[in-house]
Amino acid sequence: MKKLSIPSISKKWLIALLLSTPLCLFLSGPMTALADGEGSDELTEKHNKGQGKSDKSEDDEEDEGEEKDREDNKPYCQKSAQNLFKACIHTALAARWTIAADCENILETTAREACFNDAKQVASEGKKACRIDRDARKSTCDTIGRSAYTGWDDVVFLSGEEGESIEGNDYFPLTTTTPEFSTYVSETSTITAEVTATLREIDGVMCKLVVEREQLTGSEPPQQIEYRERLYAQDIDGTIWNCGVLRQQFSAPMEGQDQIVVSTNGSWEVGKDGSQAGIVMTAAPVFGEVARRSYAPGIEEELTEVVDPLSVESELTCESDCIILRVTSPLMPEGHSDEYYQLGTGLISSENEDGGDRVELQP
Repeated sequence: MKKLSIPSISKKWLIALLLSTPLCLFLSGPMTALADGEGSDELTEKHNKGQGKSDKSEDDEEDEGEEKDREDNKPYCQKSAQNLFKACIHTALAARWTIAADCENILETTAREACFNDAKQVASEGKKACRIDRDARKSTCDTIGRSAYTGWDDVVFLSGEEGESIEGNDYFPLTTTTPEFSTYVSETSTITAEVTATLREIDGVMCKLVVEREQLTGSEPPQQIEYRERLYAQDIDGTIWNCGVLRQQFSAPMEGQDQIVVSTNGSWEVGKDGSQAGIVMTAAPVFGEVARRSYAPGIEEELTEVVDPLSVESELTCESDCIILRVTSPLMPEGHSDEYYQLGTGLISSENEDGGDRVELQP
């Protein structure tokens, strides 16, 4: 009797079948989700007591795709705002999963679920703040135009020995004067500002150093709150440019111990981390004129508008030959501050929108 025979299969074909079959099955399942960047979140959420929702909401997808329809118009400023928004969203998500990592170590079920919910809330609040900043930045673009911001590119500055003669312009003098310090007072602090003769070269431009020391009013011994080094440059037309600032915040004094620097938040410099120079004061300010004073993404992003003092209701007074710089920022979209500048003197006072945080030059 002949034995039944099974048709022979090519070894190469069999190997291909064995390799391709599980790969296809795998790709049709979890791998596809992971490739989309959502499956890992979903699986983790299901593991974490059945939360099962992706971080990527419909709002996020709409936000991410919003600029695709504008490619032809090349709205550089808008695209920059959108990219900073995406970076902000990722930071919010990173904060969530950092907390979630700690949640994994909580064994008690109720406390563990509460921890994951807290982590999710952190991300939700972070995303909301990101959207506020994005909308404020895009509003800024509508104010100053949507072209690319290039800072002081193609601007001619004083250089070499000429840099030593930087004196500022009539509304923003940078001369070393007598007395050595200008003193400003507020309800809580006293600020001394010194225009030094020191120059620093930044991005090929000579910048003059102005040192500010802020102390808590009435503290004994004197308690230093913050130390600042501001750098300014002058172009050949007389416009003053912002080169950056170093900020050092100090700890509260403790008996028998010196104060120490606890933070340098708010520090930036032209050429670092995408920061670019801004205009502090034009050579001839014109009412209604708007300019970027600083552009350090996520750190300091200020706009100024030249305002007529007669159009502002305030208890602060300003004699003739005075202007106001109204300062706004997408990082603080809820309000503005007004800075008063006197011809030949410079900054004489400032206050925020509701009249608080008032600072005045001491005679």
